[in-house]
Amino acid sequence: MKILIAGAGVIGLSCAWRLAKQGVQVVVVDPRSAAHGATLAALGALWPASPLANGPLQTFHRASLWQFESFAKELAAETQLPISFKRLGRMEILNSIKANARAKEEALAAQRDWPAFAAPAPTMEVLDFPQASQINRGIAPFNYGVLHCHATAQVNVVELVAALEKACRGREVQFHFGASLTSITSPFQTTAGPMSADALLLATGAWSSQLLAPSGKLPADGGGPGADGRAIMPAKGQGLALAAPSSHSLKTILKSGKIYLVPWETEILVGSTTEPEAGFDESPTSEGREKLLAGAIALFPELKASKLLRHWAGLRPDSADDLPIMGPLPAIPNVFICAGHYKTGLGLAPRVSDLMARTILKKNIPPELVAFLPRNSILV
Repeated sequence: MKILIAGAGVIGLSCAWRLAKQGVQVVVVDPRSAAHGATLAALGALWPASPLANGPLQTFHRASLWQFESFAKELAAETQLPISFKRLGRMEILNSIKANARAKEEALAAQRDWPAFAAPAPTMEVLDFPQASQINRGIAPFNYGVLHCHATAQVNVVELVAALEKACRGREVQFHFGASLTSITSPFQTTAGPMSADALLLATGAWSSQLLAPSGKLPADGGGPGADGRAIMPAKGQGLALAAPSSHSLKTILKSGKIYLVPWETEILVGSTTEPEAGFDESPTSEGREKLLAGAIALFPELKASKLLRHWAGLRPDSADDLPIMGPLPAIPNVFICAGHYKTGLGLAPRVSDLMARTILKKNIPPELVAFLPRNSILV
């Protein structure tokens, strides 16, 4: 069996690896290099949704996050490449008495329902400023406490991508970088020429809608605008890397509102903006830089003197209902989609790749994917 995968982000690479491990011949096309998009723009923070949020995406995402460390270890063992993974924890600053009360409910639920990553410490707890500042010296004062989630982790995205690409090549996955898919009906057409395959998997991120229909909507009948209505749209996000102050003691991920800091070796990563209005413009902007710097300094004042090392942007693939779209496309034989993961693609990679490989190979849909299927989806 031969599978063509369009897109070499973390989802496409993970699916390619899973399929190749099953003995499938896999070909990957991407107009750029491996993960040169939303994946390498990510800061690598892996935090679970609130334990009080139990929709299909939150539940699915947490299940995948609980597998991430073993996924990284398996990949590292196969490739003999390092993949740095740290369970840094996350402190999220609370902005009201009401938020503090809800955080205490979340902590109780996490203690009851989640794996005990931090044992004997609690999986999640609410701290006041003196307690939090003992862990993260130098953080700005706050009034209503922080929610400290010990389950939150961080992975080195560059190392993860390098290992995924090496694992794929070691299992004879063929890569055609600089080539784009131009047709989603068999025989599949690319800018590198026609490519025969038994099935096509679209892991094309924010660009998926450009392949599916001029309207950006999933087709219901194999072409043209469809009834699904869930357009996949780019949502630009910008990030920064700052030199860590020599005396800093930031030990956990620190979040307030939409701004968060990730301490990593000699750097502190700052994320992130959300700019759906930017369309397909991947350029970092001075406005984005200033917004992130101001937010970082407000959280951790020592960063005021830090050197800006890098500033970048990437396009997250969002869907109109904020749910990923995964499964066989309606009425298009042997074409599958796995896109629209927005801010969760990195964390979803372990579970998504396993289930998508199963869906393609076994011709049945795992129950976990049902909530994310393209509308009117059938296997043909």
